[in-house]
Amino acid sequence: MNTINHKLVEIALERVQGEDFEGFFQAFYPALSGIDFVPLGGHQDGGADAFQGEGILGGRIGTFYQASVQKDHRAKIRGTVERLKNFGRKPNMLYYVTSHRIGALDREEEKLSHELDIHIKIRDRGWIVAHINHSAQTVSAYNTYLAPSISFIEKIGAATTISPSPRVPSRALCVFLGQEIDKRRGKTELLEAVTDTLILWALGGTDPDSRKLMTRDAVLRKIEEVLPSTKQFIRGVFNKRIEVMAKKNNPTGREVRWYKKSDEFCLPYETRKIVREENIEDEILKQKILSLYEGRADKLLNANDEILPGQLARLAHRT
Repeated sequence: MNTINHKLVEIALERVQGEDFEGFFQAFYPALSGIDFVPLGGHQDGGADAFQGEGILGGRIGTFYQASVQKDHRAKIRGTVERLKNFGRKPNMLYYVTSHRIGALDREEEKLSHELDIHIKIRDRGWIVAHINHSAQTVSAYNTYLAPSISFIEKIGAATTISPSPRVPSRALCVFLGQEIDKRRGKTELLEAVTDTLILWALGGTDPDSRKLMTRDAVLRKIEEVLPSTKQFIRGVFNKRIEVMAKKNNPTGREVRWYKKSDEFCLPYETRKIVREENIEDEILKQKILSLYEGRADKLLNANDEILPGQLARLAHRT
C-alpha cells in the first residue's frame, strides 16, 4: 500500500471545499469505525429536506455525524443540534469532523456537551492526518477527494506565499524567485541566481517524457515577455548559464536537460521533484506562520470570536 505524506494531507485539508470534504468523510470514517451511515434528507427521511447539503448523517440510534469545513466549529455544532431537534430527532451524541485544527479539544467537547446537553465528540485535522494511512480504503479516500485540491503543488512557483495582485506581473515567478534566492543566498552571485531561476521558471511546463521541449530562443522570449526589464542583463549571461545548468552535478543543484542536436531544453523529473518538495515545505511553513499570527491575534483580542483572528492573520500575511 502506498502511503500518503502527512504534509500533503495538511495542505489538502487547508484547501478542500465542503462537498469534497463531506465525500472524503463518508469514505474515510467507515474504514476506521465500521459504521454504516444513513444519509438524512429527501423522501426517505420524511421530507427533512433542510438537511441536504448540511453533511449530517445518521448512525446508531441517537448518534449523528457531521463533516464541515466551516471555521467556527462552535456555531456549526450548535446549529446542527438545533436543526436535529427542530426536526423531531432526539440526538444523544454528535460526532463532528472538521478540516481545521482545534485547540484544547477536550475542553471544547466538555463545554459544548454541557451547553447542548448531548455528548459532543470532535475529530479535527490532526486526527485525520494521524489516521490517513490506516488502510487502503483511507488512502483511497484521500486520493479521490483531497488530492485534487493540491494538484497546484506540481507547478513551479505554486506555493501561495504571495497573494495574487494586479501589481505582480507573474505571482508564480515572484514566488519562485524568492524561493531560489533564499536557498542560494551567499552561495552564488545574485545575477547568476536570478538568471538560473528565470530559466527554470520558463521551463516549468516542459517534460521529456511527453517531448515538451523549448528552444533557447523560446526560453529567452518567455522570460522577457513577462519581465521586460530583464533585457538589460539577461542576454549577456543567458547562454552561459543555461549550458552550466545542463551539466550533470552542476553547482546549482538544479539540472536542465539539453538536447544538443535540436538545441532544445527541458526539466527532467529529478528537478521537477525538487521543485515539488520545496513547494510543499513553503506551503507548510505558510500554514505555521498563519497559525502563529492567529494565536497572537486571539490572545490580543481576548474575545470569543473564532473568525476575526483568522481574518487578521491572513491580512497580516498578505501585507
